[in-house]
Amino acid sequence: MSSFEQDFDVVRSGAVYLAELVSHWDIFTPNGGYLAAVAYAAMDAEKALPIPASFHCHYLRSAVHGACEIAVEALRRSRTAEVLRATLSQNGKPVLIATASLLAENVEGFEHRFADYPAPPRPDALESYDTLAYDIAAEPVYWRNVDMRPVRFRHTPDPFDPVYQAWLRLKAAELPLSDRAAVARLLLWADLAPYSSLAASIDWANRWVAPNLDLYVQFHALPKTTPWLLIDGVAPIASRGLVGATTRIWDEEGRLVATSASQLICRPNPFYTAKLAWLEAYRKREAEATTTPRTDETLGRAEA
Repeated sequence: MSSFEQDFDVVRSGAVYLAELVSHWDIFTPNGGYLAAVAYAAMDAEKALPIPASFHCHYLRSAVHGACEIAVEALRRSRTAEVLRATLSQNGKPVLIATASLLAENVEGFEHRFADYPAPPRPDALESYDTLAYDIAAEPVYWRNVDMRPVRFRHTPDPFDPVYQAWLRLKAAELPLSDRAAVARLLLWADLAPYSSLAASIDWANRWVAPNLDLYVQFHALPKTTPWLLIDGVAPIASRGLVGATTRIWDEEGRLVATSASQLICRPNPFYTAKLAWLEAYRKREAEATTTPRTDETLGRAEA
């Protein structure tokens, strides 16, 4: 078992599965994609059919590091499809509920590909977030495990469109990934994209944060041998305290491997005052750096 898989390993104990939530995937608290991966690991251990088709979860409350348990039940089983439900709990309280659909092998049906690959620069032509970030050491621990190569990077407070395009790679994963690890990677990236898309368009010091209410992922393929995946996200609408977002995930050959959607809910930003002070100090430094001192020599040249 790779070190990546160990982070969402589950062990059966009676009627439930037990897991230990680690800090490796924190963005302030254990990341939602990581929680989804832990829940799916228990469903994967319980499944009767091999091909993951879709995953849908609702985030009920924040998780903390330490023990959790996952109860899994089969809602429907047939020869070609099954639906499982999982509830991830801590201290007797549900943190996440999820359903997953799985298929038998060699199910036949319609075949077509109708999706435009965005064809951005390759990851080796782009700079890593490790060097682009203002202070990577101060970033959430999540980024110690991920190499991100953004297609565009916001160096100033000036907003972009609410779009997120970046190549992502697990730093410590051993290839090829197992089926379970391949699903976990897709869940991690699908959960990361919605707020990243929104963040491109909002002020660096904003009054709100917007955690995911839910996450729905369709699996079109399980890329297990390619280190890089392209995350192609957009948050086309924000209204009534909600933000809608969709994401497409592509492999290095330009094949669409997953499609996802999320609804985010706006909450007051507990760091707003500190962020506002930081932003004001940043703008002051930038203004001072672009102002030419009016010395006697420059004044003399101007008068001449």
